[in-house]
Amino acid sequence: MEHLVRSSRMSQLALLGGEPARKGPLPGYPPVDLDDVRELARVLEVEDGNAWTSVKGAKTHRALEDAFAAYCGRKHAVAVNTGGMALKIALRAAGLQPGDKVLFQADTCHAESFEVIHAGGVPLWADVNAETGGLNEQSLRETLAHQSGVKAILAIHTWGRAEDLDMVGEVAREHKLALIEDCCLALGAGWRGQKLGGFGVAGVFSFGFAKPLQAGEGGMIVTDDAEFARECEILRSRGGLWTFTGEKDVRTLGWNGRISAFVSAVALAQLRKYPELLARMQVNARPIEDAVRACKGLALFREDPRITAQGYTQLGFRVLPETLGIPRALFCEALRAEGVPASAGSFMPTQRYTFFKGGEWKRWLLRCDDPATVEANYSRPYPNADRLFDHEAVYLPRHLLLREPDARAAAAALQKVCTNIPPLQRL
Repeated sequence: MEHLVRSSRMSQLALLGGEPARKGPLPGYPPVDLDDVRELARVLEVEDGNAWTSVKGAKTHRALEDAFAAYCGRKHAVAVNTGGMALKIALRAAGLQPGDKVLFQADTCHAESFEVIHAGGVPLWADVNAETGGLNEQSLRETLAHQSGVKAILAIHTWGRAEDLDMVGEVAREHKLALIEDCCLALGAGWRGQKLGGFGVAGVFSFGFAKPLQAGEGGMIVTDDAEFARECEILRSRGGLWTFTGEKDVRTLGWNGRISAFVSAVALAQLRKYPELLARMQVNARPIEDAVRACKGLALFREDPRITAQGYTQLGFRVLPETLGIPRALFCEALRAEGVPASAGSFMPTQRYTFFKGGEWKRWLLRCDDPATVEANYSRPYPNADRLFDHEAVYLPRHLLLREPDARAAAAALQKVCTNIPPLQRL
């Protein structure tokens, strides 16, 4: 009898008084071990204190660049102090001039737009494809048809899923635009068998909060172009390459974008662990994705054989409320009650921030030759981005993918919720 009672409680939704499918805390991310401590200690023991943030970079800094370039399959890597700095520098190295426009999807971190402005450019947005979460080709082409002065396209690999690089690359070539990949959430993810970061003039990465490889802060630019890499090095050192004494020269406006030896040490230690960690998450994602496929009213973002590896910074899928029979908010509440921390939505579409819809942006652009056209881009509707954010997109944290039992319990929770929709409809 006790077994029957327990079985009944396990089949009943936790939100309605049953037992949750998963219990206990999730492991932290990123994993930290003695290797991280040893790398930090080595900086203190071996590195010259004057070189911890030197112009040329300390030995640890250079070791990180070499290891990162090798991991990404690129010829050059330039380490900087944040992912935002990496984007600013890459845009400038690609030839961005004051007032040049940079085009990317509307529903990404607002920092993307801010870094374009800080680099002297003007951000522009296009809508997304609701089935992929990436750029919508029709919206991308329509935006280019109505805007002049566009210099670059950013391919943003959101939460570790590759953008359609065939489509975006074709558009960039047609319009003679620089293509820069934002890989900040997609280290190790792949397209057509090649790691992301090598499909445009450069790829940029971040080692900050919520990123695949975390070191407190830090960032990286990867490229196969030696001259581009050299320009990035100049821009990260206040616009010049020089020694502390003697003659020196500065020929362009740059930043202090140098990474410290301490951040480099942690990033280097984390990079050594990352391939195994990513492989484990990719395996553990399978039962959860199988559960999503099996649930009527849920859908993975469009599966694409050209995406040969995902980064799983988060595992995303869509709720189709009319098919599922309940709104996304209730679905996520039920999942959370089962011990699965589900997040509704992702990045709020940028045009909805007060800074952009209120006109504050006009005060901060270094140059803008056609503010009315830009304002039209900011005030127009982005229906797919709004739909994903308001009604459909759901993301599960990568912490669920670190241990197989947690992943399988999350899959069971999805099945449990999807087979108990009628009781939820009565709430």
